[in-house]
Amino acid sequence: MKIFHEVLFFIKIIVFTYLMSLLLLGILSLVSYKTDCSAKVISGGIIAIYFISAFIGGLFAGKVKKNRRIIWGITVGLLYLAGLLIVSIIVGKGISGGIEVAAALGAAVAGGIIGGMVS
Repeated sequence: MKIFHEVLFFIKIIVFTYLMSLLLLGILSLVSYKTDCSAKVISGGIIAIYFISAFIGGLFAGKVKKNRRIIWGITVGLLYLAGLLIVSIIVGKGISGGIEVAAALGAAVAGGIIGGMVS
């Protein structure tokens, strides 16, 4: 029964991080539409959104779990990125390139770790 609660806990956090991402991506798209941003600025904004979303997920995980906060933060960051990659593959975009995936991985894991540490 304990494993069920752990899985449910992570599902709730990951769903929340995706909802946060959707909100932030909506704001980014509105800002880019109004200001006519370059592709580099938009790419940087997307990486920042990965970081912020994983940070918030790591923060919540650390607050609830109270111990091993860094491990919970890493787990949230990895699960967050894994979900993004799976959706990207299903939608047909595939995985773009090694540098983009590495940047997304770094942002998601760093955000989760820092969120867990701050909690």
